[in-house]
Amino acid sequence: MEAAHIVPIAEDGSDEAKNGILLRRDIHRLFDLDLILISPKNGNVKLDSRIHAEYRDQIEASIDLKLLDVETLKLRYN
Repeated sequence: MEAAHIVPIAEDGSDEAKNGILLRRDIHRLFDLDLILISPKNGNVKLDSRIHAEYRDQIEASIDLKLLDVETLKLRYN
């Protein structure tokens, strides 16, 4: 498991806990590459078509937004 930045440091993200999500190492890399998206509206997880077949059974279809800072998540996708 690794702590992933929701908003990357290179895009003015912080090292604060509210800017983090705990992910498996390979999922972290996919998240950093924007191949996995988490909707700040409903927590739905969208997989890029390039990884859908390989990961569709390994990743939950949605994330409980109570586990994330929604305002920080919104910043990632603006």
